[in-house]
Amino acid sequence: MTKRPSLKGKGADIFAPGESSPKGARSPRRRRTPVTQFAGTMAKHSTSEGQKPVIDKATFYLPADLLDRLDRIWMEQRRKNRKIRKSDIVKEALEAHLK
Repeated sequence: MTKRPSLKGKGADIFAPGESSPKGARSPRRRRTPVTQFAGTMAKHSTSEGQKPVIDKATFYLPADLLDRLDRIWMEQRRKNRKIRKSDIVKEALEAHLK
């Protein structure tokens, strides 16, 4: 059985074996489009009828005891409904609080 050739240091050249770039030359990188920042809200974007609304994602820091209570409630609710998510519980609580 023969050993396969080492791929170390080949980079993208392993996908085009006949075309090698000069040693030390880098292949041109594609320009990434910038990601637009959102306002940190759970705003729903307008959609046509029959499609799910697009929901923005946000991160929040919560005290450990509050997270423990959320986990406990989530586990209790999952016994009744396997599809429930923590996001559903937090969304419902925020909507009730912000009325």
